[in-house]
Amino acid sequence: MNDDNISEKSIVEQHKTTKSQFEMEIDRAFQVATQYHNSGNLAQAQSIYQQILKVLPNHAEAMHLSGVIAYQSGKNDIAEKLIIKAIRIKPDMDEAYNNLGTLLEGVGRFEESLIQYQKSLEINSRNATVYFNLANVFRVLGHLDKAMVNYKKAIELQPDFAAAHTKMAGIKKHISYDSEMKAMEQLYASSSTNDEQRMTLAFGLGKAFEDLKQYPKAFEFIQQGNKIKRSSFKFQINQWDKHLTSLKSTFNKDFFEKNTEVGCQNKGPLFILGMPRSGTSLTEQILSSHSNVIGLGEVHVLDQTISSVFKMDNLMAELIKIEPSVFTQLGEQYINAIRALAIARDSNAEKSGKANFVTDKMPGNFKLIGLIKLILPNAKIIHCRRDPMDNCFSLFKNSFNRGHVYAYDQVELGKYYRIYSKLMKHWHQVLPGFIYDVQYEELVSDQLGQTRALLDFCGLDWEEACINFHQSQRAVKTVSAAQVRRPIYKDSILLWKNYQEQLAPLYKSLRHD
Repeated sequence: MNDDNISEKSIVEQHKTTKSQFEMEIDRAFQVATQYHNSGNLAQAQSIYQQILKVLPNHAEAMHLSGVIAYQSGKNDIAEKLIIKAIRIKPDMDEAYNNLGTLLEGVGRFEESLIQYQKSLEINSRNATVYFNLANVFRVLGHLDKAMVNYKKAIELQPDFAAAHTKMAGIKKHISYDSEMKAMEQLYASSSTNDEQRMTLAFGLGKAFEDLKQYPKAFEFIQQGNKIKRSSFKFQINQWDKHLTSLKSTFNKDFFEKNTEVGCQNKGPLFILGMPRSGTSLTEQILSSHSNVIGLGEVHVLDQTISSVFKMDNLMAELIKIEPSVFTQLGEQYINAIRALAIARDSNAEKSGKANFVTDKMPGNFKLIGLIKLILPNAKIIHCRRDPMDNCFSLFKNSFNRGHVYAYDQVELGKYYRIYSKLMKHWHQVLPGFIYDVQYEELVSDQLGQTRALLDFCGLDWEEACINFHQSQRAVKTVSAAQVRRPIYKDSILLWKNYQEQLAPLYKSLRHD
């Protein structure tokens, strides 16, 4: 019996030892995966997370981070399922709720994202990043007072949170030099502040001092912010020039005359395009206030649809070989995708199901007008225009999360604008009547008349809500999120003249042949 007992005890001890080693191996593998993840090696990290889940299917942390990588890789549906499953296994992971909120915010499900951020804070009320994320969603939804409260909370928890300082400055109208501006200046001047933080603060301080009409000081910060930003990446404006020159030679008048009976005949898409900061958000806010229009904001559906067939750097060769039926297929593919997105995103389900028109407000789609004509010949193209100096300065004094690499140097910005302007002139010449120009200054000075004309072009009946666009509850994600919550105002017309001397390089670049 003693021998049996000793044998049984040995087996138990051996099992405990083996289990301990197994757990240590899993912990080691998880640490390696997170190191790969943090360094940006997503494929390697995902591979290890998946290996862990094969042997431990309920490893909540590995499942959560596997979902985060899926989101970072553009696999939103998979990501959402993984993170939700991880939360069910381990409901106290505050970071999982935060990341689920980020995912939902990223796909435009803003009300749902608020819930997840709030759940994260219920578990950990000391996370400044979650308050910042919560504030950003309130800003997008137009709840600016709630956004301010949460930006302040983020700063209270993390005083050097540069992005929170700048976002708050962006939605606040400064009427005096206050404690918030003082805190920003002190942080900007601190030796512990890195270039990224200093750049972010510079744009916020530029906006704040502009509110106070202290234009020389405002420009000092704006200039410094641009200088730091421009030094952080490589960009060659001449490559952009070559690309648009090839577009003009490809999409000439003869080409369109040979392709007159192609494309999907759907009349629903309203493409709002032009230079960023030209009034595109205002125009969309007006149109989306109509009961027959869903406003989707800036979405990548068009370029994703086109890139499923075409490579833009070899466009002419591919256009020659393509069957005309492909243009129709692409148009239908776009319509199906944009409709699905409208239903998924819009909080007003009844409107999503009944509205006949959907706005696609991606300013850079001006490069794709030729392809829009081929795949959706009955779509409406609304081109937003603004005084070139005001337009370019509005770009120059803002920092963007991504893209717009041309906007951080006055000479490059002026050249980019000239190239864009030449391309738009080309589209008007080869596609007469296809593009409707909305001039920002005319819209501001004659809101009623210009709104009626815009609705007529789109085939929409008059609705009073389009005049009261600022009362709309729809989400607005762009830099203009705060501005479109106000009635029409004229403050920004010829604003550049307050910086006439400092903007001389831009002025010269815009007029250079």
